[in-house]
Amino acid sequence: MVNLRAFGLSVFSMGEIDEKKATFVILEEDLDNNKYTLTLDYKIIGMIVVGDMVKALALRKVIAKGIELDGVDFSDLSPDELVEIIAKEGFVMV
Repeated sequence: MVNLRAFGLSVFSMGEIDEKKATFVILEEDLDNNKYTLTLDYKIIGMIVVGDMVKALALRKVIAKGIELDGVDFSDLSPDELVEIIAKEGFVMV
């Protein structure tokens, strides 16, 4: 796990971030220039977050506990939608 803050920018990395080792990859850059890369293999196996750390905190719990996200279709999800599903389905408290 790496947490870095430099030049007013927060960067957080955790888990397996090699996209070749993942079944699914979610990439997103929002209007505020926050960037999210999530690697998934029916659970979140890694992430890199640049900018807003709110999502990183929720997703970190899921990675650390190795929680499988049974029944979640990752094919067209944004990081926001994934965090909502995690909270709604009770995988972890967000």
